Amino acid sequence: MAELEGWAYAVFLPLLDGTFRASLQEPRHDMLILVTETGDPAVMGNYGYGIFIAVGHDPYTLLSAAARQHHGIRALARLGR
Repeated sequence: MAELEGWAYAVFLPLLDGTFRASLQEPRHDMLILVTETGDPAVMGNYGYGIFIAVGHDPYTLLSAAARQHHGIRALARLGR
């Protein structure tokens, strides 16, 4: 979660997509990169979904809503395969 200007907050949720998983990494203090991997160098493919981002003013409500929306996005991703 990040605090933004104007009393807003952002939550970043890396996603799982099939055999792929995503993570946010910080190579420098002013940069975030999205890394996707399978953990198995023999597995290759296209990664469809990487990160879910939600923004709101109440951090507690934001986390609860983001968790519900994140679950719905994962269900839609499974249906699209």
